[in-house]
Amino acid sequence: MKHSYSNDDTCFSIDVIDEILEEDFDALINEGSEILHSIEGTLLEEEIFAEFDEFMAMTPDENSDSKSDTEEQPFEKITMNTNSKIKTSLK
Repeated sequence: MKHSYSNDDTCFSIDVIDEILEEDFDALINEGSEILHSIEGTLLEEEIFAEFDEFMAMTPDENSDSKSDTEEQPFEKITMNTNSKIKTSLK
């Protein structure tokens, strides 16, 4: 994968990182699949999926821990002295 924002040196580094991340992600998927297969048909599976379904049914407001995201902060009015002049020399 060639990244448009990188030169050849950084492109190699990014490609190596991409490859490592892909391998790690594949390992996590495989491990997760093994765990899901091992609990299949048990009470634990029912409990986990019931909890997940409950979570997915929540509205964004219920799911959010803080309400500061929706509150707008008031702007502070700043007044400037327009009569002052900028010096153009160091003298």
